[in-house]
Amino acid sequence: MTHTRTLPTHSAPLRTRFAVATALFAASLIGATGIQVAIDSVPASANPPGPEAIVVQNIDVGGGGAISSDGTHVWVAANSGMVDELDALSGSLIQSIDVGGANGPIESDGTHVWVAHNSSSSVTELDAVTGTFVQTIGLDTSITALSSDGIHVWVAHNSSNSVTELDAVTGTVVQTIALTGHPNAIFSDGTDVWVTSPGPGTVTELDASDGSVIRTTSVGGQPNGISVGGNH
Repeated sequence: MTHTRTLPTHSAPLRTRFAVATALFAASLIGATGIQVAIDSVPASANPPGPEAIVVQNIDVGGGGAISSDGTHVWVAANSGMVDELDALSGSLIQSIDVGGANGPIESDGTHVWVAHNSSSSVTELDAVTGTFVQTIGLDTSITALSSDGIHVWVAHNSSNSVTELDAVTGTVVQTIALTGHPNAIFSDGTDVWVTSPGPGTVTELDASDGSVIRTTSVGGQPNGISVGGNH
């Protein structure tokens, strides 16, 4: 028998934001045009939480290609060259922004939104508060992934075996760091930058303050995604 329990009021905003981001991410992988957003109806303290869920709403984002959330907004980059801004609390569409060109990865640090264009090997910066265009930064090679910690923007280039560091305030290129193994995912927590390389099956740690290589760890297989939380 299925039992539906009411989510506590104080937990709803956080869990709703999480559900919206999770559902949009899943849809972006398959290019969905309509998305069912669900939140778990079981209190977070329950262990195990149980399978019960309720559908909150369907959100049409016109076929997302990549997604990022800064906790206040959810940003969805479409292959059509549009970026949709959603309210992370309600999931409602705030605006659609034409940034031109096919969009690749997207990342928001809460102040800036960075949108990669693989067709032109460039990155467009938007203001995360208003969604207005700030600038487009030309790079030398196609972009596989990017991450921003609010101070630096780190851009991985699979084809050129390199990582480009941008200044998050000005958007200027700080340096390009040579790596190996065709880096394809990157994450920065402001202290360290972690880069996966599927060729040799490794993760390289960089010092976020100067971009120097700290260590390279073999993880096997072909890693193609990475995230850091706390000490892990």
